[in-house]
Amino acid sequence: MAGGSLMTRVSPQSASQWPWVGFVRSFFPRLVNQALPFAVGTGFLVHPQVVLTAGHVLYDTVNYGGAALSVDVTFAGQSPIRASTYRVTDQWMNQDAANNNPISAFDIAAIFFDQPVVGRPSVPYGSGVNLAGAEITVVGFTGEHYPSVPFFGGSAFPIPSPDDAFRISYPLETLGGMSGGPVYTVDSANRATVRGVHTSLLVDGNGNALRFTDNILDLINFWLRR
Repeated sequence: MAGGSLMTRVSPQSASQWPWVGFVRSFFPRLVNQALPFAVGTGFLVHPQVVLTAGHVLYDTVNYGGAALSVDVTFAGQSPIRASTYRVTDQWMNQDAANNNPISAFDIAAIFFDQPVVGRPSVPYGSGVNLAGAEITVVGFTGEHYPSVPFFGGSAFPIPSPDDAFRISYPLETLGGMSGGPVYTVDSANRATVRGVHTSLLVDGNGNALRFTDNILDLINFWLRR
């Protein structure tokens, strides 16, 4: 996957290389009795029983009527796993969801399972602050031609934006359904650490993610202690 400062599009990838990334189906009130009764997103396993995703993947008042009635996650080569519950930030639900704010500081959620996900690794996560000069990678499912769920990804270097305090911007043109996908760095031993959650494609074509600040890390750790 190519990196650089020029705008690039994510390209097809093999989901089997990212066993900790899953395809999220959110069954929303407004989609009941529709031919496709769910919206699609991406999530990633940070604990045997917890997947992180974008808040708007699970709570969308503008397009889908509010909170998802049920949610499941499918990892490559497995059957869908039904979530026992999920949590979306209060700030997203009470403030930013009304306008589908693409640069929200709170667009994150956690999906919980009753039983550990078998045969799938969890991915480490860490601070997304001070990523200048560090190449990041974004991956996720599109779901645009369900039941085919193509997997796409790309790498680039973050670019400055007015919202750097809580957002990561990168010159990658992403696809619908990739919301909730991991934005991660790789160390010299080829180990991934997630630094943010992909949430949006802005008008200028840049991809955009919620950055893992100290406050967001505290929230994730709180969710994991539930």
